[in-house]
Amino acid sequence: MDTVTNVSGPLLVEIAKSPGSALGITLTTATHRNKQVIVIDKIKAASVVDR
Repeated sequence: MDTVTNVSGPLLVEIAKSPGSALGITLTTATHRNKQVIVIDKIKAASVVDR
C-alpha cells in the first residue's frame, strides 16, 4: 500500500474468486471529479476465517 499512497489516477484491484462465491462487498456508482466511477458501497463484516 505504501507504493500507491501518494499516487493519483485509477487503481486496478484484481481479486481471484471461485464462480458463484460471494465476496462480501456491494458496489455502487458515483461521480468523482465529474467522472462516473465504481466504488465499494458496503463491506460485510466477517472474521478472517470467513474470508
